[in-house]
Amino acid sequence: MKWKRIRNRVGGEPDPELYENKKQIIGALKKLSDLGFLDLRYKG
Repeated sequence: MKWKRIRNRVGGEPDPELYENKKQIIGALKKLSDLGFLDLRYKG
């Protein structure tokens, strides 16, 4: 059995339209969390 190292690197620039859409969704979730409707947690 051979073991090879896997390189982890960023895949490049994200699609600008998709990126903006995700930022808006995250912003909406943060607002709901601030209002107490969600318990938003970050995995880190």
